[in-house]
Amino acid sequence: MLQIKHTTTGFEKSCRSILSGLLPSYSVNQTQTRYAGCAVTSSVGAHKQQGIDMYCSNCGTQVDDSASFCAKCGNRIGPGASTVGTAPHTPASNLVGKKQLHGVGGWLGLLVVGLTVLGPLLGGSRLSGAFTDAEFKTPQLATFGPWLSYKTEVWVIFGITALISFCTGILLFRFKPSSVRVAITSLWIVGPGGAIAYIVAANSVFRSDIASAMSQAMLPSVIVACIAAAIWTAYLTRSKRVKNTYFGCVL
Repeated sequence: MLQIKHTTTGFEKSCRSILSGLLPSYSVNQTQTRYAGCAVTSSVGAHKQQGIDMYCSNCGTQVDDSASFCAKCGNRIGPGASTVGTAPHTPASNLVGKKQLHGVGGWLGLLVVGLTVLGPLLGGSRLSGAFTDAEFKTPQLATFGPWLSYKTEVWVIFGITALISFCTGILLFRFKPSSVRVAITSLWIVGPGGAIAYIVAANSVFRSDIASAMSQAMLPSVIVACIAAAIWTAYLTRSKRVKNTYFGCVL
């Protein structure tokens, strides 16, 4: 293996002595850099003077010259620690894993399919089945004015939420940070927002006793929708795939 060592000249020793006297906190830490099969012995002080980028030897993240710890993994990069300059050394196995976590796939792919296809189809089928079942058990509902008004309002609400859901799924194919923010907002509008809108529609059409009974029956769906929206929100804000795809960074 090729080994290149930095030789300290008499002039450099004199400069360091002067700097040490003027700035007691100034110190030069010998660090060993491994890159492209070469071992290079250099110094943090030299990197700072020459403007060479510094990288964490543990995770490969670029760090500030004045930092003592890596902001990502917490690895010590100050005096007495191993710090890499000019380019990070990342194991090939890690690069393969990171390359796979990019694009619409995995849980992100499931979310997109759910927003564009499964959500609208299953929601419409469930809603139609609920109306059909209620009218089968109580045939008088088919000609009951408030019931017909309620069905109309519910279908309008469903149509709006289904459209928002579909557009959000398509928007996630635009790999920009704004797509993630819009998706999170849409999840709360389509899920909990839609369920609450159904309850409001019932209270606006039926008598208080009927509306109260229907509100209690639909309350569990609101809770489930809130839990689902919270889970997907956590995924979109913490997922490595999402950050790699929409924010252009490899974690």
